[in-house]
This record gives sequence, structure tokens and C-alpha cells, in this order.
Amino acid sequence: MSVIFRADASSEIGAGHVMRCLALAECISLAGRKCYFLGHSRHYGDGLVKKILDAGHEIISLPDLDSATQDENADACIQALSGIDDVEYLIVDHYSLDYRWQGRMRACANKIMVIDDLADRRHDCDVLLDQSFLPGAEGRYDDLLPERCVKLLGPLFALLRREFWSGNRPAKRCRQDPADVPALLIMFGGADAHNLTARVVDVLISMKWQGAVDVVVGPLYACSEALKSEVQRLPNARLHVSPNNIAYLMSSADLAVGSPGGSSWERCACALPSIVISQARNQEAIAVSLGEAGAHLYLGRSDEVECAAIASAIDVFMNNKIARDFMALNAARLCDGNGASRVVKRLFPSLLSVEKASLDDARLIYDWRNDPRVRQCSIDQTVLDFDRHVEWFRQKLSSSTSFFLIAKDEFGRPVACVRFDCAASSANISIYTDPDLTTRGYGSAALRAALDWLANEHPEITVTEADVLVNNQLSHRMFSGLGYLPQFTHYVRHQ
Repeated sequence: MSVIFRADASSEIGAGHVMRCLALAECISLAGRKCYFLGHSRHYGDGLVKKILDAGHEIISLPDLDSATQDENADACIQALSGIDDVEYLIVDHYSLDYRWQGRMRACANKIMVIDDLADRRHDCDVLLDQSFLPGAEGRYDDLLPERCVKLLGPLFALLRREFWSGNRPAKRCRQDPADVPALLIMFGGADAHNLTARVVDVLISMKWQGAVDVVVGPLYACSEALKSEVQRLPNARLHVSPNNIAYLMSSADLAVGSPGGSSWERCACALPSIVISQARNQEAIAVSLGEAGAHLYLGRSDEVECAAIASAIDVFMNNKIARDFMALNAARLCDGNGASRVVKRLFPSLLSVEKASLDDARLIYDWRNDPRVRQCSIDQTVLDFDRHVEWFRQKLSSSTSFFLIAKDEFGRPVACVRFDCAASSANISIYTDPDLTTRGYGSAALRAALDWLANEHPEITVTEADVLVNNQLSHRMFSGLGYLPQFTHYVRHQ
């Protein structure tokens, strides 16, 4: 099974598209899928090509399509993918492609996912990801998506690299001496076309700054030599060009100065308070929204912000730990760095987790089982009495031959329950999902995860079976799709 990425890399903004696709591809690879990037090598450039190949992915080359129509673009992509079989997802992160291109590309992939944050055009896709933090996010794509499309909205789905995942991030540095001057990180990302990095360094020089400063610029930054001379005028400053330890630098800082955008989610994941200045119009909305949420201080657009305002903001926050801690808490609440994992679990629901049920789950299971939508598909369709249900549930939990599991999604929310009633080397399966989620594929995903649990915990169970009503088509498809075979037919006639 494979996944194809079509990311626009023709500009600095496009390079950001490739980077977030790389973050998602890293997580998809861990799920056992092969990832390909579809594009023109000139657009990727040597740096991005190296990142893609070093990560173990492959590049499928396209001709130069700068002046191509969407139909011509689709024709070239279809031709390039002719040798790739069994494509589970085509993932598109490209502002110039819409439903017309996507509709053509359905011939090449089982499903299509679109990554967008503009909400300015129609899409033909099965999944839409927008990691923006904006007011009215749920309604931004009204009339722009098919009814069946699943929307993944907000920074909890932000696509960050492995170094920002919660289990991989360096521990936040704790200061031993309260008298120490807090550490500052300056990072405006990309090419920093307005050279805000140098402006902030000059501000610190004018402030006679003595504290630790890490100054970070990217490979496209055009003023590295001049900046190097300026940084040397700060006694405790270091210049980093395209470092590979951004999460470490963020975790070591007490305050950052930068721009809103993709790096906003990196700072949030590291609980790093920040002062931000926007460099482009498409950064202003997110800058305002995060500012209103208390996750950073937004000073305004680069052409409006004066050096005195930058100096004042740095001085205020560097001398106010309470304010920094409050901002860090607000930032961390918005994004924990695990967005790529959440997206992958939505794309491939077999990655649901399961855990043994407890008595605290009795009410939830009771509510699901008594729902008319579940009862009509059950062998026993009677309405349950709660007290009797609790006693039955207690007995099942204490039984040595019954195993009750709860399947949970990427947010830890219960989505289905699976019960194995065992005898000798076989187990009978009872399964139902949250009745509000019956068409999301959670049933198959929950059963896959539960069967994996059973194989690991009870290898003596070699046969699993289930009884399904003849009119329960969802369950018939689920079990047959997982390799179960019908063994006998039970006939009933009502006079």
C-alpha cells in the first residue's frame, strides 16, 4: 500500500507545504506505508530533494507544469503514476489545484486528502485538513466540500516533525538561579524577506542585551554574512543556519521573537511564549487569533512595527515570568505536537487503540446498547434495565473467560466496544460502535485492534467467530472484509 503526496514547492510558501507533508509522511511511514512525492525536481531544489530522499521516500518526476492548465497537470500526473499500484491516498497540498484536478485524479487513488488553509475554492476530497486556528473554522468550508468529506480542523492536527512529538521533545529547561537572565530565541523562518532577524538583533544591541540569544535563519536567508557580524556584537549570542535541533532550541528558550505560521505550532508544542510580527497578509488572521487566545503577543505587520515597540515588548516579557508562564500555558493547550499521529489514525482507522473496560464504562456501554440503532442490529433486542446491566457487566469484568475492551480514537475518546466470550481455543465476538459513528469505519478498526490484543494476550485462542443478523449489512461487510467466512445458515419463519 502506498501514499502519494502532491505538494506545491514553487515558492517559499510552497516549501512550507512540502515540509508539512514530510512531517505527515514520516508518521505514515511508521504505519507501514510507502510514500512518494510527485513533483518537478527544479521546484523542490537540492535541499528539499535531500530531505525527501534521506527520509526514505521516493520522488516521482513531473515535467515543468508552471503554465499548464489543471487538466494538463492532471494528465501529466496520471501518466507519471501509471506504474504505481494500490494507492490508498493521494494527499494534495497545493493552492492552485481544486475539485477539477482532484476529480480527474480519482482514477489513481482510492481516496483523496486535501491540506488547505485558504478555504477559497471547491474540493473533491474524502478528507480535508486545515490546521489553522481561526474563528468560525467549522463553517469556513461550507459548500466547498462533498457531503461525505471528513474535516480535520484546528492545531491539534498540526503537522509537526518527529522532534516535536510529545515523546521526543527535549524537557523544558528549568532555571536553577532565578537571577539568571532569561534566554531568547529569534527565528523568523524561511528567507525572512523583510530581514526582521537583523532588526531584532539591532534592537538587542541598542538595549545592551547580556542574556543568552539563539538566532536562527534558514538556507534561503540572503544576509548571513552581515548578520554574523551583528550577532557577534551580542556577548552571549549564537547564530544557527538551518539547524536540525529546533525543538531543542525552543525548549531551551524562555521567549521567542518570530512570525506566525507553521512555526507557531512548533512554539506551542514546546510551550514557548512568543512575540510575533507578521510578514505576509496570509499570516495576519492566525496572528490575531492566537493573540486573542493569549498564546503569543502580536505586534502587527512588519511595515508597521517600530523598533521601540519590539524593545518594549522584549523588556516587559523578559522581566515578567508570570506573564511568560501564562502565555506558555495557553500555547501548550492549543497544540501538543502530536497532530501527524492523529491524522494518520483518521486516515488508517486500524490504528485505533484498545484497553480493558472498567466498571466506570458501565453507563457508556448501557447507553450505546440501549440505543434503537444498536438494538435493531443485535441478536437480543430487548431494552436493558440499568441495575441488571451493571450486575451483568460486573460479572463479565471479573470473568476469566470474558474479555471486554474499549476502542478509543486519537483523542482518547471511546468509539466502540468489543467483547470476547471464550471457551477452550475459540472466542465469540460481540461488537458495537458509538451509534453516532456507525458509518466512520470504526467497527472494522476496533475489531482489528481487539484481535491484535487477543493474539498478544491470549495466544491460546486460535478461532474467533460471530453471529450476525441477516439484515445487518454493515456487520456482514465488516466480518467478510476481515477474512471471516460464513459456516452455516439459521432459518427462522414467523407464522
